Amino acid sequence: MSRKLKEWDILDFPETIYVKIKDNFRKKLFNQLYEKFGSKRKTAKYLNINLRTLLNYERGFSIKYKIKYSQSIPLKLLKKIIDSKNKFKLEKNILAISVRAGLEIKKLKLPLKETPKLYSIIGHMIADGCQAKSHPPYYANSDKTLREKFIEKLSLFGNFRTREIKTKTTSIIEFPKAISDIIQHLFDFQITHPNRIPKLIFSSSKECKSSFTGALFDDDGSFSKEPNLTIHNLNLIKQVKELLENLDIKTNKIVIFKYGYKKDKVSLPLSSRSLENFHNTIPIECPHKKLSMEYKIKIRNRKERTRNPILLKKEILKILKDKPSKTLEIANSLLFTHGGAIRHLNKLEKEGIIQKNGYKNKIIWSVNQGLIQDISQ
Repeated sequence: MSRKLKEWDILDFPETIYVKIKDNFRKKLFNQLYEKFGSKRKTAKYLNINLRTLLNYERGFSIKYKIKYSQSIPLKLLKKIIDSKNKFKLEKNILAISVRAGLEIKKLKLPLKETPKLYSIIGHMIADGCQAKSHPPYYANSDKTLREKFIEKLSLFGNFRTREIKTKTTSIIEFPKAISDIIQHLFDFQITHPNRIPKLIFSSSKECKSSFTGALFDDDGSFSKEPNLTIHNLNLIKQVKELLENLDIKTNKIVIFKYGYKKDKVSLPLSSRSLENFHNTIPIECPHKKLSMEYKIKIRNRKERTRNPILLKKEILKILKDKPSKTLEIANSLLFTHGGAIRHLNKLEKEGIIQKNGYKNKIIWSVNQGLIQDISQ
């Protein structure tokens, strides 16, 4: 049973966060502290910082080598001096938040609410996210639609700069580390080498569960053959299996692919009986995966179970005359399973009618031009 969805304010955020405050409120806040403790030196002692640092926080900047630098206040310190009564005043006077030397988030949106969009961000970061000390956190995906939607979802935190970088293997979206610190702290999970999903998801709403699961399948799901989710952690896959069953989506037995030279792959296949329920419940945003899922359902529901082999041969040749195609494209056009299409394509290849180029899932089929006229007559 789902519970009331949570909301978090600034004081719930992790102590790695730094807060930039409007001048008038900041000066008033420190004057109240000086009055309370009797002097600036005693205030610094209470806050366990030196006097120079205290003065930098009060005036909102520091000076180094005659250069003025904007000075944010650690949230760790603010938690000592802001009580629950004054937190709303603080939130109204926040200019920006960041981590130390990190990108700023301006026009911060508070309270942060537990929503499907937030869970979608978490799902994407578990599947295709990374956080390292040497660079900002990023989301990596080759699909342009998913990258654009990810940036749009991040806007629930406020206004900030993102940067898209094309690497040798894929494109990545860099964003402020404050966001990754906040979600890891509030939901108790890790982005790099994740080994579990957030516990909160199990008691959240159906919409939140669906959005989180959809993000995982958008990034690490496959619909080309048997629909499945593949991740490198057994415990995480077991929890996803439990979450899917919570949504009344049946799965098959977990399969582990052993590798001696790298991490094992752990795959969770969907039950064919639950494909329509999965399609109706889980929002898939990746265009080609969404299309593949729709074809899977059409194939499962097709009335014609067997076909005339001569007519089928002509259908395949007609497809390949228009353009060389991948196995999945041919299977979808014929409303065949991937395995069924492979059997017919291999037979035509042995007959010398068609040929293939490429390897594994990058095979392209084309017509043997020397024989096509005789076959089609």
